[in-house]
Amino acid sequence: MASVKTWTYNLVNGSITITPAFSLTRLQVLLVSGTGTATGSLNTGGIPSQPLALTIGVPLGFSNGPSSVLVLEDITITTTGTIQIIGR
Repeated sequence: MASVKTWTYNLVNGSITITPAFSLTRLQVLLVSGTGTATGSLNTGGIPSQPLALTIGVPLGFSNGPSSVLVLEDITITTTGTIQIIGR
């Protein structure tokens, strides 16, 4: 039987960058308190990624779509409060 492992992390007053070393194909972040942003690294059409402000209680998800082969790369999550992160 196949299984899916899940990674959970509470980010408190700091930042973390999700790199290929994490081997995550899906990621969900939830701002619990304070302020927070999520920023990608992709530059598309000559326009660089900008930080997206997170809203307390509103989850933000990242996914590679139906593929379980491609991993998420270079997503920086920053907070002055607490952000709950769940990945797989």
